[in-house]
Amino acid sequence: MKKKADPILTEWKLSEWFSAAFDHIPDLVSICDSDYRIVKVNKAFADAVKMLPDEAIGKTCYELLHKTDKPPLNCPHKQTLKKKETVRVEIFEPQSGSYFEVSTSPISNGKGEVIASIHIARDITERRKVEKALQESETRFRELINNMSSGAAVYEATADGEDFVFRDFNRVGENIDSIKKENVIGKKVTEVFPGVSEFGLLDVFQRVWKTGKPQHHPVALYKDNRIAGWRENYVYKLLSGEIVAVYDDITERKKLDKALKESEQKFRDLYDNAPDMYYSIDKDGTIIDCNRTFGKMLGYKREDVIGKHLTTFFTKRSKKLFEEIFPKITVDSALLNLGREFVRKDGRVLNVILNIYVERNRKGDFVGTRAIARDVTGLKGIKEELKSIARFPSESPYPVLRIDKDGYILYCNEAGKPMLDKWECKVGERAPRTWRKIIKDTLGADAKKHIQIKYSDTIILLTVVPFTGPGYVNLYGQDVTSIKIAEEELSAAYQELKDTQEQLIQSGKMAAMGQLAAGISHELNQPLTGIKGFAQAVLMDLDDDNPLRTDLNKIVEQADRMDKIIRHVRFFARKSDFFKEDIDISRPIEDALMLLNEQLRLHNIKVKKSLPRRLPGIRGDHNQLEQAFINIITNAKDAIDSLNDPGGGVIKIKGAVSKDKKHVELTFSDTGCGIAKAEATSIFNPFFTTKSPDGGMGLGLSIVYRIVENHGGSID
Repeated sequence: MKKKADPILTEWKLSEWFSAAFDHIPDLVSICDSDYRIVKVNKAFADAVKMLPDEAIGKTCYELLHKTDKPPLNCPHKQTLKKKETVRVEIFEPQSGSYFEVSTSPISNGKGEVIASIHIARDITERRKVEKALQESETRFRELINNMSSGAAVYEATADGEDFVFRDFNRVGENIDSIKKENVIGKKVTEVFPGVSEFGLLDVFQRVWKTGKPQHHPVALYKDNRIAGWRENYVYKLLSGEIVAVYDDITERKKLDKALKESEQKFRDLYDNAPDMYYSIDKDGTIIDCNRTFGKMLGYKREDVIGKHLTTFFTKRSKKLFEEIFPKITVDSALLNLGREFVRKDGRVLNVILNIYVERNRKGDFVGTRAIARDVTGLKGIKEELKSIARFPSESPYPVLRIDKDGYILYCNEAGKPMLDKWECKVGERAPRTWRKIIKDTLGADAKKHIQIKYSDTIILLTVVPFTGPGYVNLYGQDVTSIKIAEEELSAAYQELKDTQEQLIQSGKMAAMGQLAAGISHELNQPLTGIKGFAQAVLMDLDDDNPLRTDLNKIVEQADRMDKIIRHVRFFARKSDFFKEDIDISRPIEDALMLLNEQLRLHNIKVKKSLPRRLPGIRGDHNQLEQAFINIITNAKDAIDSLNDPGGGVIKIKGAVSKDKKHVELTFSDTGCGIAKAEATSIFNPFFTTKSPDGGMGLGLSIVYRIVENHGGSID
């Protein structure tokens, strides 16, 4: 085996200095021929396989290193022989549990043929362990970042610390700043958060990156065009050179702090402005706090009272009682309804009722008291008033009842007995089921209810007042019959006045427009006749091919159109007497439909009538009513046509007797486009129209209005 390697040794001559360097390389170095047999190894290789260097020569590399009878699948030597180039691979040796980074470089003869390769194997086991530990550490770090309750972001400095690029961003940070991780990674912090410099955090990043010292950025308001909120940041530098910002959104806490301050201020306002006197004393009886009312009631400023002993403001009698009771109060939790007398600054005596509450520290030691004092100086007058109030239920001319939470009637005065008769029950019995539910709901809501009832010809307004503590309600009645009658009469009078006012306004408009229309038609008719006549005369003198004929023909056409408008205006303005006779209202409707039948058929419009045979007859002018119905139906036809629906539409005509039995009511409806609510009030005004300029003059419905008005009717 060694003899086979001799030609290579002969060809591969190494100098003494190369041999020395070869043996001192810490990596495992060997030279293998094309049959995988070792030609030369260095000392590190021999030590690794526990042989002398010469003992390894002639053996195969896979036999010594891998303890196998054939090369591994990813053998770099094999690849080098084939590709004639350096190959680098990483190999794990299960026998030793070691990782090696192996490179094989080709060795060629004079003909350029690869006859061997030089192997360099470096033990990277420790490096792999460090890398694994680092990877595990980084994984733990990422998990810590992603699962912490604060927002966190990892940045890498760029442009020598002028800016910082996002390298990681946790889920809490996404929620706080309303942005996704994938939208920030790789971007500069100044791009994602343009307000970071003004916020002051960019300066903190730069200082921490330069010094490596952690820094706290105190609570401050961050805002840009996208978000705003209060943030608190802690910034650190990692061994990798990256910086980490751990931050919290304390916007809600700031809001709560603000709300707490406002609440405290509200409490202080309530405390200071309460009608009762509030004060606190320490265990020695010295006033340590009081509301403004306390000082005001005694004639002092608050600051003049605090620090004084409470007995300073007592009468001699009350001072003596205090000295007797105060030492004993330490064993009680409260003393209620104590009568005491304060002395005002002006010498007047103030009678009060005291409720005293003991205060203790966490150990249970007595530290002082809080007290509420109510001025009862005028108590005598109040007692008389209470007596009067107590007599009120029995003396009231209106029903007064008390019913408990289970519906049992506890009390009813004389005026309320007709109600009990109506309910068919007595005091001590249960009220009807409907009232039991009302009482239950009132107690549950703890709010008054007002209920109107009627018996005989009397309307009673009952106020149901809950008393949730004892669990009953009081019912206080009031006769509102006259008020309700007056309300109904007033409402009816108001509606009648409103209707009359609207009719007068519309009639005034129509009268004014009638006068105006009469004047305009007279003034326009003569010049219009002249214009048309001159245009026709010029036409007669022109040749047939003269280009002016087109313009003159248009003048004649427009003059004819104006003439038609003037005729309508004259009809509108005319105040001719109409012929009244007894007529069946359905007759002019049928005549109008007969005249319009062909137009309606061509436009695929159906008419549905609901006209009772026994509609009362009316006094009116058949021709004028027919004209009114023609205008209404034509208006409906135009509304349906405006939808351009090939299926056409439907017009409904319904007749009925009015509720007061004094009028006949006609209702016209269609499936057309309708009219805007804002324009509905103007439809009966002369010359008002929602149609195109060629669609109409706006006189149709105003003529209808005048005809209906002349017949003593109304339209809307």
